Amino acid sequence: MILQDKVVVVTGGAGLIGKGFIESIVQHGGIGVIADINLEAAKAAKQAICEKLTNSSSQQLASDISTRIDCVMLDIISKTSLEQAIETIHTHYGKIDALVNNAYPRTAMWGKKNFFEVEYEDFCANINLQMGGYFFSSQQFAKYFKKQGFGNIISMSTIQGVYAPKFDTYIGHTNG
Repeated sequence: MILQDKVVVVTGGAGLIGKGFIESIVQHGGIGVIADINLEAAKAAKQAICEKLTNSSSQQLASDISTRIDCVMLDIISKTSLEQAIETIHTHYGKIDALVNNAYPRTAMWGKKNFFEVEYEDFCANINLQMGGYFFSSQQFAKYFKKQGFGNIISMSTIQGVYAPKFDTYIGHTNG
């Protein structure tokens, strides 16, 4: 149980990769906080993870799963949202051990066109949301970790980032 009682916040925790992180955190004894801009999606993700782990776990772990997953609304490009989420999590658990930067904010047009049709302004807006969101959430959590005296930040990226956008990779996955 390498993460025993560690509180780990996963931005974009309701997404495909985020749910995998939360599942793994719980399986290794940690408390996974699904931090997502869509609270209803976060709650649905929690339910899905609980059902999956309950069906594949020992009876002891199964009864503990729901208490080891929490949901909080978080918009990584809003200072107020970040401050409120950090305060809510701290108030509930008394600490935060780690942040996993995993959210993928994007404009409504991102992914609607192929590479040759993406407008420069839309590309820049998405880079600002994505890179800016990671910067901003790292900055706010780092302030908390500095005051707390410990904490870790893990930032995700993707192999998709080294070549032109290939939106069909995510067919069937909606923005959320």
